[in-house]
Amino acid sequence: MKNVRDLCLDGKIAVEQWFRTARHVSDLYRRKLVKGARRTTRREKRRLKVLERRSLQEYGKKSLHLALRSKPIRAKAQRILLSWSATLLSLLVVFAFLLFATQTNNWKASEVNLAAAQIIGAALALVLSLSIIPAQRAAELFSMAILRLYAKDNTLLAAFVILVGTTMISLLLGSNWLAFDSYARVSVAIQFLLIGISFDALRWFYTRTLDLLIPQSAIELVVRECNAQISQANDNADRLIRLDDAAGASLQSRSWIRATIITRSGVPRSLKYWTSQLEEFAHRFVARKDTSAVDGIVAALADIGGRYVEGRRDSVILHLDADNLFAGRLSDIEEVLNPIYESIQLIIIDAIGSANERIVRNAIVQQGTLARLAVSVTSKDGSGLQSAPLAFAAAYYLDRSVRAAEKASMIDAVLAGIESLQALLLTRDASIPTNEMKAQVQEALFELAVASYRQSDSHIVPYRSVSGLLRCMAHEIEGGDFSEIDFKDMLAQVAQLLPYEIRMDLGNRRQLMTFPPYSLGFEHSIPMLLQSVAAKVHVDNDRPWADPFSDFLEASEEIRHHYRSVCRMAFGDALLRKWIVESLLACVQIHLHLIKSPIEGTEPFLAPVFDSAEHLISWTSGFFPDSEPPAKFAATDAANGLAIMGMDALEEGWFDIARACASAISALANNSAGVKPEPYTLGDLHERLEILARAADVLGNATLSAEFRAMISRPMTILDTDWPHFLSARATRFRQLDEALGSAGRLYPRPDDPVERLHAIIVAKKRRGGTTRT
Repeated sequence: MKNVRDLCLDGKIAVEQWFRTARHVSDLYRRKLVKGARRTTRREKRRLKVLERRSLQEYGKKSLHLALRSKPIRAKAQRILLSWSATLLSLLVVFAFLLFATQTNNWKASEVNLAAAQIIGAALALVLSLSIIPAQRAAELFSMAILRLYAKDNTLLAAFVILVGTTMISLLLGSNWLAFDSYARVSVAIQFLLIGISFDALRWFYTRTLDLLIPQSAIELVVRECNAQISQANDNADRLIRLDDAAGASLQSRSWIRATIITRSGVPRSLKYWTSQLEEFAHRFVARKDTSAVDGIVAALADIGGRYVEGRRDSVILHLDADNLFAGRLSDIEEVLNPIYESIQLIIIDAIGSANERIVRNAIVQQGTLARLAVSVTSKDGSGLQSAPLAFAAAYYLDRSVRAAEKASMIDAVLAGIESLQALLLTRDASIPTNEMKAQVQEALFELAVASYRQSDSHIVPYRSVSGLLRCMAHEIEGGDFSEIDFKDMLAQVAQLLPYEIRMDLGNRRQLMTFPPYSLGFEHSIPMLLQSVAAKVHVDNDRPWADPFSDFLEASEEIRHHYRSVCRMAFGDALLRKWIVESLLACVQIHLHLIKSPIEGTEPFLAPVFDSAEHLISWTSGFFPDSEPPAKFAATDAANGLAIMGMDALEEGWFDIARACASAISALANNSAGVKPEPYTLGDLHERLEILARAADVLGNATLSAEFRAMISRPMTILDTDWPHFLSARATRFRQLDEALGSAGRLYPRPDDPVERLHAIIVAKKRRGGTTRT
């Protein structure tokens, strides 16, 4: 305590000295200002006040920091003081006794020592009688195996040895076996010290007995026993490996030695025994609704499995299972891990039956942590090919646990499971083939989303599941492991989930959350995945003839097929159609960016990128078929994006892209008049074609302007009697276009307004000295 107090006092003095120095500097600066000028300005006064306030704040921070640093030291000192309180008190008594006790002629030291021996012996008897209490408790809550661990507890054994030792020394002092003048005085002083030590030992025993009544103590003893066995086996293996290294053995030989010693030492069998015991304890505590005890048991299971995996990381030996040859090469580590997985899964099922979601969630988190550790274990066969033999089993058991929670509608536990499944793919080494594990995780995420759509109204689980699929695909692309087949399968899964998402959108059950594959705000949406593939485009200097856009074009083709399959779905008035069309146009923008700013050396290979962009644009009208009523605002929004994209293409000289945009707007206009023709909807679309035509006029391309205006025609589905109404609506829109152009050029124009884009083209043409036609 003195050291702690001195540390705090020194720190406080140092801080105060620093503060006085800062204040002294501030005073000197103030005197200098006063000396240099007759009066100090208001700004300088304000600056001085700020400096003073900052000094006070810094002083407070330093004082708080020193106080926080001193708390652990102070707490440790208090624990030591309480643990040895009787001994310290007896030292004070001994000191007072030796200082003031001078008349020792009439003392009967032997009787005092024997009486003290009786007192300590009574304490020892009390210890032995109290020891039956934790034994009975262990037999009720746990099993007879825990009694053996209690009997070997170091604290109980130390207290027993201390009490036996002090009793024997007291009897020895009472026998007067040493004869010298001050024997009585010294023996009584020693006896005081022995009694203090005995009382402290008795207190330790009492405290430890109370600790052993807590279930967590039994769990700690089991974990300590398992860790001790694993450490002992590893130490034995290390000693033999050092001898083997001296003989110049190979790396494979060392792996065989470690694996053989650990498996032949009985450690796997012992670990399976203790894990089964922990599982049995967990079922009892689930019935008692002791959540903290069950969480501790699950954490202990994960800790035992993790330590065993770490101990066997350098000794992974693969073998074939004679009963199942098609399972491939397996590792004996699974003989310990798989029972732990099964135990955690059975605990989860029991907790689901008790409707305890906290246990289920924590168990899934612990199982996911152990699974990630198992996935990181690799092995190399004779041909040098690396593999992760523990990966599939880890994903399989985690999938079963998460699906059990999903069937029970435990949303928090399912979300934790989705994060754990996703982490298996995000943390794996991409250079090691884990196709089975990857397929298992992807299937699990997909099935969780489907089951959640069918069983509950929650939109969080599908959102997280699909986000996990997209995030895992982005991780593969960024790691340079792009696979056209995996990309195609992922898009097919998204297409299968889309009907469920449309029903949720029409039922007004999705709010403030857009379906992740088509959300431009999500960092791994379909356009962002295509952008990640585009970022990997490079020229191979060793093979300059190779197409640098091969992966990009493959991804673009799969995306185009995806949108083609999706556009046939019946969206109704679902707002999801708008986000899908915007994501399609975002994919087109990625193509145009590659064309506009090509990587050096890729210019001769840009023609297929142009074609891919045109094909994507052509499928925009497919989302607004003539067999459905026009969607609210969606067709007009799509035409706005196409018109802006067409004007950008005209400025860059990409006339085919501009024609594709105009053709898509014309198809939108014809489709909008299919079932329920609306004059002003058709007028809006014709207005976008007129905007494109005027942009072509401004840029001096009369041929394209004529082509665009030729597309402003009467759809075949409109009757002759109704056509005058459509002409009137079109004239109104064109007049409003002229008025909007006259008032365009705002300080903060909308980026999705084609009128503002046309006005910008006109202004730019005027600045270059050209003539315009509005």
